[in-house]
Amino acid sequence: MECCGERLPADADLLQRVMTSHNIGLKEQLPLWRSFYRQWPDPAWARVCIERAKEIKSLLAEERSLFSGSDDSATILPAPERSVPATAERHFIWLGDRYAIGVDTLRGGIQQLAEAGLIASDREQQTAFRRCLGLALNEQERSSDPPWVLWLGPSDMLNHLVDSLWQLGLIHCAGGNRQKWQTLCGAFLRADGTRFPASIKSNRCTNPEKLRTLDRALLDSLRFLVGKKTI
Repeated sequence: MECCGERLPADADLLQRVMTSHNIGLKEQLPLWRSFYRQWPDPAWARVCIERAKEIKSLLAEERSLFSGSDDSATILPAPERSVPATAERHFIWLGDRYAIGVDTLRGGIQQLAEAGLIASDREQQTAFRRCLGLALNEQERSSDPPWVLWLGPSDMLNHLVDSLWQLGLIHCAGGNRQKWQTLCGAFLRADGTRFPASIKSNRCTNPEKLRTLDRALLDSLRFLVGKKTI
């Protein structure tokens, strides 16, 4: 299982401890249990994930019942997250065709990102990632908004991935460079389903292991193809 940037065994108690150690709230844990369920399509494991999700939903319902009412004491509630629409607000423009980098090559890299635990392994999310980069396969995809991509890894790795694809000349966006980070924030969501802040543009990745993970998964093969075409 991929959880909080770590590769862990399918052990529900261990996964719970890791999420707790990363201060991931109950509400944010729900999509993660869904991701765990999809990463290993085993019936027994599916039941474990579903039961954990049911338990969390029950606790959240009790929390709302107990603490949502007003009383004589002053209650300070956190500001709600801005609502997220059903589909992504933005997507990039794919320029890889000029380097003969098509859907098959990109699919392979996206699968490697999923195996590294950076996006979910289900086909819907891998398709969403492809469409987020602007590679649409048919008129229906070109004329509709893509789904959001849930980024399961650290935000600095997403920063580096998008910036590297941009520097390679493989993606662009409406508004050019000044809209690059706004486009990222309109296409990707954090693992808990909330938005990335605009400050992600300053969250540079310097960790060698994280950089190697992205290189092995996708970037090295794309650099080779871009370099081969420009020689």
